[in-house]
Amino acid sequence: MVNVIKTIIPALALLLPAWNIHASNCPEQLSGVLHKNNLQSLQDNIWRLQHSGDHELAARRAELLARALGEGAPVNGRTVKIREASTEVYKIDLDNGLSGVFKPDMPDNPISFYKHEVAAWIVDGLTGTGIVPVTVARKMIINGTERTGSFQLFVKNDGTAAELIAGARTNSETLVKQIENSAQYKNMRFLDWLISNRDRQGRNILARTDPDTGITQLAAAIDHSLSFGTSGAWRPFFIMPDPPVMLRLGAIGDAEIFRRLSPWLEPQKIQDLIKRKNWFLANFKKSPDGKSLAPIDDAAAGRARLDKEAAQLISPDYHKNRLKEYMQRMGVFRW
Repeated sequence: MVNVIKTIIPALALLLPAWNIHASNCPEQLSGVLHKNNLQSLQDNIWRLQHSGDHELAARRAELLARALGEGAPVNGRTVKIREASTEVYKIDLDNGLSGVFKPDMPDNPISFYKHEVAAWIVDGLTGTGIVPVTVARKMIINGTERTGSFQLFVKNDGTAAELIAGARTNSETLVKQIENSAQYKNMRFLDWLISNRDRQGRNILARTDPDTGITQLAAAIDHSLSFGTSGAWRPFFIMPDPPVMLRLGAIGDAEIFRRLSPWLEPQKIQDLIKRKNWFLANFKKSPDGKSLAPIDDAAAGRARLDKEAAQLISPDYHKNRLKEYMQRMGVFRW
């Protein structure tokens, strides 16, 4: 049986100051947040705050959730290996009611980069895209051995996009459209481009269906090990996010991005991200009605168009009559 013990590592201490938040300046009333919203629903609350533009309050509440993930004691006998693949993944229940996904570092595995998981969450908070669950770094004892890795909040979902689409008998294309029409989807694609995520597929997109409306939406974007310039199957293409993301990016200086990411990424990876961020801010603007973004000149429009066309050429549903077959066979979502 897999045994797990709680051990917080200095990486968590590095992460919390990266949000520029300390327990002393969190409002007293926030101590009741965890009682009003259970810990699992607090993540949805954080994302809503980010989408509405209240990034300061979102960051304070993210700190609370990060602390709970880092300090919660694992429950004996409540650890399950959830993936038989090229990397190890464990679902671990904590005594504070949270569950998380632990990805131990695998030094001999070239696609295991647990620090990228933490960095992706930080960038998600910096940009306000609001789709990556809170992720910290900590140590666990797995099968008697102490392991360092990323520990990401487990969010409620109805399955991966690949699973839902493969299981749909008659409405697979409807599910695809529902997910793609959401703001979360656009922001996920933009985040993938910004952090150069080369492993976005149906198995690392969590989805859930609203029981009242029947509409399926993106619940969370997970698995970001192959980001920040790591080799992978896909090259992420530029997709414009919702306008609030541009406003948020424009308010963050390059030095601040470097400071927050330096514990997790090599300098060159941070510089590459900053270059992409600055290219985006220099080439796009809000539309007159403020509801969308548009290129500022023909050159930027051409780049966006070429990326869109290139993405279509490798899209699994480019031939729509083969969409469901491809999903079932490969488990790949869209691109």
